[in-house]
Amino acid sequence: MPPSKREELLAALAEEEKREKEEKDRFEVEIGSDGNYARVPYEKGKAWLQKTFGIDLDEEEKQEAEADKGEGDGKVRRFGRQVS
Repeated sequence: MPPSKREELLAALAEEEKREKEEKDRFEVEIGSDGNYARVPYEKGKAWLQKTFGIDLDEEEKQEAEADKGEGDGKVRRFGRQVS
């Protein structure tokens, strides 16, 4: 019996995740201070930074919430004229 669409999608996803991990392992991070530095594979450096400093290299940067627009009618004007 051929694999179902769901099984095919799960297999493709697993393969993609494996490729991404292998790609990350090709990168190195440099860690150090005061003239003492080490280059380590990305995954080891990532784990060390997370454990030691609480820094997650894979975490998306948090976007600041939009500032309040303040007062106004919400219409865009250019040079004092209303733009429609």
